[in-house]
Amino acid sequence: MNDISDQHALAAALQPELGSPSVVCVLAEGTYFHGVAVLLNSLIRNGFAGEMVVGYRGALPPWVADLRGPADDTPRVVAPGVTVRFLTVGGAWCLSNMRAEFMQLVMDEIRPDFGTLYYFDADILIRCNWKHFVRWAGHGVLLTLDMSETYMPAQHAFRREWAAFAGRAGFACRSATGYVNGGCVGISNQNKRFIHTFARLMRQLEIEGLDMSKIKYSGGTPEFAKMDQDVLNATVMATDVPVALLGQEAMDIFPSAVIMTHYMIHGKPWARNYIKDALKGFAPDRNEFIFWDLVNNPVQSFTPAELRRKRLLLRLGKLMGHLRKRGVRE
Repeated sequence: MNDISDQHALAAALQPELGSPSVVCVLAEGTYFHGVAVLLNSLIRNGFAGEMVVGYRGALPPWVADLRGPADDTPRVVAPGVTVRFLTVGGAWCLSNMRAEFMQLVMDEIRPDFGTLYYFDADILIRCNWKHFVRWAGHGVLLTLDMSETYMPAQHAFRREWAAFAGRAGFACRSATGYVNGGCVGISNQNKRFIHTFARLMRQLEIEGLDMSKIKYSGGTPEFAKMDQDVLNATVMATDVPVALLGQEAMDIFPSAVIMTHYMIHGKPWARNYIKDALKGFAPDRNEFIFWDLVNNPVQSFTPAELRRKRLLLRLGKLMGHLRKRGVRE
């Protein structure tokens, strides 16, 4: 079974076994729609059957025209068993700070019938079969450890502050260790209360005076400098929902397994200048080639001419990288 459409048809047929239906949500604006397209393509290639819900601001990208439905919020078929719909997101909050509210909207109003719901950042792509994500979310809220403060102990001062913060919102806290990344959050239907708590604590953050239009708030208290990601970690403490953790390997930081790739360290692939980066000593690595392999099938995010140019610059950057190499820590 080599044909992609056959693989999707099989995935759709197997979906009841995997926890029907699966829903993925993502937030995007501007050039991040390139990331949405690649995330969607990676899901399709890895057996996803279900619906992607895209919350967006500004104009929709040209590739959406190929998927037009009767209205913007109507599901459009992308592949057998796979649909995508687009919902406008209002308000003045930074989109990153909207992930809890958006997940809550999707699970309570858009797809309350979901079996498994995931949020992914638009700079993530999936590299293993979707059935694993469904299986892992069955153990608890699926989260991945971050590069920063990965092994944050239960006694960390930030945790003391998060517990006090959650207490002001009416939540008691449990002990927890490890600091998770906000780029991947997965839940099963029975663990919806985790997202309700997450959304409630984000509103508490606004009540306490933080500027919700910012992605980071370095001028405020250090324990909330990362805004929604810090609140996500506070949510782990403020609920009794079981948590299933993946390590840094899950996002390809120190790979020991093939699960996801998260483009965090250098610029986003669709925006990188590979020649300039190579001259600085940062040549494109294998993850960049993975991105450009996924970028136009089946959703076509770039025109054929744009894609040829990008792939040429990618190869030139790789060749130039042999002249000079630097480590990320430099």
